[in-house]
Amino acid sequence: MPRPHRIHDAGISQHVIVRGNNRSAMFLGDKDCEFFLRCLGNAAVSAECDIHAYVLMTNHVHLMATARADRGLSRLMQDVGRRYVENVNLVHGRTGTLLEGRFKSKLVLTFPHAMQCIRYIEQNPARAGMVARARDYPWSSCRHHLGVHIDALVTEHPAYLALGETPAERAKAYAGMCDEALDPESLAEIRGTPKRGRPRKELLPRELAA
Repeated sequence: MPRPHRIHDAGISQHVIVRGNNRSAMFLGDKDCEFFLRCLGNAAVSAECDIHAYVLMTNHVHLMATARADRGLSRLMQDVGRRYVENVNLVHGRTGTLLEGRFKSKLVLTFPHAMQCIRYIEQNPARAGMVARARDYPWSSCRHHLGVHIDALVTEHPAYLALGETPAERAKAYAGMCDEALDPESLAEIRGTPKRGRPRKELLPRELAA
């Protein structure tokens, strides 16, 4: 069966998932997490991508990102994967592949979907029982969105910026929804089959079609 075509257009937000090979661990300690985030930050600059949300789980990573240049997302993930795997193999004395082939990606085309996606990503550790609340997990963008600290990796998505006029207003609004579990319908939509093909420009929300 042929692989589904990537959406390479600039300006379209996507939910990205990359997993460890055979669902094995991607991160063997905090130093690995720190190095992955450095790789991600450097690659985001060179590939011209904005990272809106992220979480590093034990054996997979979720991102929401928007490329500002065509094919930027693929360049981002190729760069991160190459640099990160080389370092993990060197530091931990291992060989061979670490990541599960191609990353998966799903389009995020509306503001409501974007906010659901941010919450889904940042709530992952709480859903998995790793922490009591999403804000307690150190390897995600949650505390940035709550205004606890500024994460230089994060470029706030327009949907998040629409929550309030000031950073304090936005953080307060997000705090009200941060720990509220997503309903089953929203979870099913986010976890569903990736959308394929190129969306027609007239079907995009105005803020994404401009």
